[in-house]
Amino acid sequence: MKLISKILPVLALAAISVSLVSFTPVKKAERLLHATSKNVLDESINVYSSDITGANDVLIRFERTGPEAGQGDVTITYTVRFNQGTIHEGSNTYTKVMSAGETSSIEHVQGPNPTGDAEVTSYSWTY
Repeated sequence: MKLISKILPVLALAAISVSLVSFTPVKKAERLLHATSKNVLDESINVYSSDITGANDVLIRFERTGPEAGQGDVTITYTVRFNQGTIHEGSNTYTKVMSAGETSSIEHVQGPNPTGDAEVTSYSWTY
């Protein structure tokens, strides 16, 4: 009995250590395999701000790249920060739907007047 009570915690610790060592986080820049109930798509999605025209018109660009890019509809939720504001002040969240077959797109969003700079601070997507 004493032997089992000494070995059992060691085995539990070893199992936890093995699971932690084998876990590797996925980086945003890597190609992502996104599993849904219908399909698996091997594509990367990039969202970034581009030109500012007029006093506050900001151009947002969307790109889908990879071997299976554009094979299904995707809804992208993204946040734009204007004029180097804080996360809560000077930021707005938008939604963009890209249809199947669409691999690049643009969208215009309006910042405060005037807008000196704009930056996409975060984005996520669902199929």
